[in-house]
Amino acid sequence: MHSATRPHEPRPALWVSIVAPRRIASDSRGTEGRTDWGSFELSSNPQPTLVAALENEPGVAKRSFGPGSSRPIIRGFDGDRVLIMEDG
Repeated sequence: MHSATRPHEPRPALWVSIVAPRRIASDSRGTEGRTDWGSFELSSNPQPTLVAALENEPGVAKRSFGPGSSRPIIRGFDGDRVLIMEDG
């Protein structure tokens, strides 16, 4: 059997990073807010979607359009202002 067709083949580790530039009023240099989740953190609280897994994190919310249809809102940005990359 070809390795790509094995039904119980382990999946590669998943890593999620949320990066959002942030400015502090008293500091003109600004700072970057970043939160990282690895496959262990995501698998310890399984959710049906990535958005559902991350919605309780600070700065992350979910906009829902009905069952099974939602997208992330990260620090007030959504739509084409949020880039979700898979395998890259």
